[in-house]
Amino acid sequence: MSLKAALPIGNIVGWTRTIAVTRIAALFTLALTACTPPGKTPDSGHFGGDSADSGRPADTATDPSLGTRTVRATLRGTVGIEPAALVDGQQVPLSADEVDALSYPYGAVFIGVQQANDSRDLASTTVLFPHFEGNHFEVEVEVEAGEAVQIFAAVDDDANAIISSAEPVGLWPDAVAFEDGDIIEGLDLRVIVPFPAELTEGTPYTAEGLPCDVAIDGTVDHSTGTDGRGLVMLLDAEGMGPATWTWLTLDSSTPSYALAACPDLGEMQLVAAVDTNDNQLIDPMDTTGAHVRGPDDNGNPITVGTTDLSGLSIQMPILGPDGQPEDHSVSLVPIVHLDGSLVFDGGTFDDLEPGTRVTIAALKYRPSSSVPLADVETHAYDIDTFEWHQLQGRTSVDYALMVPGHTDVYLWAYADSDLDGTLNEVGEPVASAHNSATGYVATGSESQRFDMVMGIP
Repeated sequence: MSLKAALPIGNIVGWTRTIAVTRIAALFTLALTACTPPGKTPDSGHFGGDSADSGRPADTATDPSLGTRTVRATLRGTVGIEPAALVDGQQVPLSADEVDALSYPYGAVFIGVQQANDSRDLASTTVLFPHFEGNHFEVEVEVEAGEAVQIFAAVDDDANAIISSAEPVGLWPDAVAFEDGDIIEGLDLRVIVPFPAELTEGTPYTAEGLPCDVAIDGTVDHSTGTDGRGLVMLLDAEGMGPATWTWLTLDSSTPSYALAACPDLGEMQLVAAVDTNDNQLIDPMDTTGAHVRGPDDNGNPITVGTTDLSGLSIQMPILGPDGQPEDHSVSLVPIVHLDGSLVFDGGTFDDLEPGTRVTIAALKYRPSSSVPLADVETHAYDIDTFEWHQLQGRTSVDYALMVPGHTDVYLWAYADSDLDGTLNEVGEPVASAHNSATGYVATGSESQRFDMVMGIP
């Protein structure tokens, strides 16, 4: 078992920060304290005035017929945004001086809360005018008693007011559980964003040089009252995208839309969304609709070839058999897992020096030389650490790491044989994903398994 698994729910990757949990009902404060380095302090809980709250749950209640009880908590933290350039195929962070010289070029920050066991979106808030540092957030969330939540932040890096499938994401790496009335502070997330910023509304030509001029048009029926700034877009079969889109204002009974698509996309989903949470973004919490053949009869997928498609009706929302609105939002998979087993080449971990500690890390950046363990903890999305007593007599250990979807990760395992707190030293065993020189992993919308063999390079 890793040390991380032995800590309370809500522990911190690298054990470099502090979470404070305030029990309002009991009128006392419990601090879950980790090893906080100098200069690191818990978030004060200040709620930035440039945030738009968009996830207020209903009142806490008990449903006697179901025997369930709901609990509510307030979550507070910050989001830091790290620009990183691609140098020789690897992610390299900008220096502090380089960041200080920049004007913030990216879009808003969307903070989402999901239920830990089924990734259901529960609540959200938005920082509309962020900076690189100091983006405070506060969001209230409600779950059934005993359930936990996961928190993530997505940056609209192309500033197009759409939280798309490929937005850069940062996350709190552990499930957070709470009691009714808790105020949980110190949830500090960091998001790596590409530099320079790519501010574009999409390319008008395919990679083969063909114009993206397949016309798709029709009307949007939103007679149920979903007014506001809206969007019609094309998503792929898994809901990833959008591949193309057009804005419209839903202020009449059946507004029309027209968009242009690239040819030969194949089967796509024609959907719409409206900014019902008034955060100036199209995001997973908004009301959605889709192309229909008739009332509440989903007509997707459509086939996009080379011929124009005209008169395609969209209904917003579509009601399912249970009478509830169906979700046709852009698929955002902010959290995936990297797991697997680690073995020592040619024997058991007893072949290592007695007392050796092994650290497995999903890193934001690849260290090119020896590196202090504290730096690995700082620059890791998640780590698993195994002490000597957990390695003795074992031929393998299993690890599990939580990482952002659709991002670049460097997966490494290090053995600190001399216990000096410095990893990747000459002569110390290491392992990497794909047994490669970089350990590079491109995460997507699904979890991945990497079995690694540790040896001396």
